[in-house]
Amino acid sequence: CKLGLCYILNEALGALLAVVLFRLIRPADFGGVRPGEMVTELLSEGFGTFMIILTIGLNELGHGPACAFSIAASYVSMVYALSDVSGAHFNPAVSLALLLS
Repeated sequence: CKLGLCYILNEALGALLAVVLFRLIRPADFGGVRPGEMVTELLSEGFGTFMIILTIGLNELGHGPACAFSIAASYVSMVYALSDVSGAHFNPAVSLALLLS
């Protein structure tokens, strides 16, 4: 696989994955289930947690000089994007505490 073709295929695969996740996390935008359904909340919490943990892991591997800034930017982006779907806790302990209270 030549470098240009691999790059294009990876970009297309990433775009397809983004479209699928967007439709799963926000089905009300497409006439699906209403907001507040457990499936959409769990998907958004799982995706947000994955992105934050991925950012932390990549910062550890890369030994970057501004780890705190990139982790904070990732967290704020996920909160802004997903807070209206699930509350954007991104911590199972917080979600469990709110459920029990």
